[in-house]
Amino acid sequence: PVCKYSGKVLAGNKDLDVALVMPSAILNEHCEITKTSFKNSNDFSYISFRSEGLLEDLIPKIGESISVIGYPVIGGASITVTQGIVSGYMYHKDNANLISSIKTNAEINGGNSGGAALDAKGRFIGIPSFTIISDTGKINGIISINVIEDWLKTIDN
Repeated sequence: PVCKYSGKVLAGNKDLDVALVMPSAILNEHCEITKTSFKNSNDFSYISFRSEGLLEDLIPKIGESISVIGYPVIGGASITVTQGIVSGYMYHKDNANLISSIKTNAEINGGNSGGAALDAKGRFIGIPSFTIISDTGKINGIISINVIEDWLKTIDN
């Protein structure tokens, strides 16, 4: 990927392998700072995180289409999109009603993990996080928006 921004880590969670990062500067093609204040959201690209309605409504149903976007280690410097369907869920160990991960057949590889997973309407549904491979098959997983929202509630403003 090409250097475009630098950022400040505001919070992180090693167990979830996530971080909250605030953009702090726009960089030129030589990775030199060109701008350090942002007057509006048009200064950088982003995906809206929160949507109107219930959080449960943002979890796609089994069989619904999703997309995973990110910058894989292999395949060049451009953003990559893979598509698939929701194939199931993994539930939180302490709350059987809380979906902790969304299982999918959309490819998740080193680099696009940590990107964004979107539903068919383009809404953020989670963070592509893992692939489990065994002799009997493969599962790709997305940390659900439920878990991310719960983690964000624990962070001080």
